[in-house]
Amino acid sequence: MEGECEPKYFGEIRDVVARLGVADVRAFGLTWEDCEQLLKRLGYSAQDHIEAT
Repeated sequence: MEGECEPKYFGEIRDVVARLGVADVRAFGLTWEDCEQLLKRLGYSAQDHIEAT
């Protein structure tokens, strides 16, 4: 919260935080695809790693 962000990312960060801000609602329904899209908007990619133990 105290870090600096580049102004060009403010819109994306605002939208993602707004979406995650309703996560405490019972019918929130965040899917894996939603997470992938949110991360993509922030310049990241989601990857799965499954390993047998």
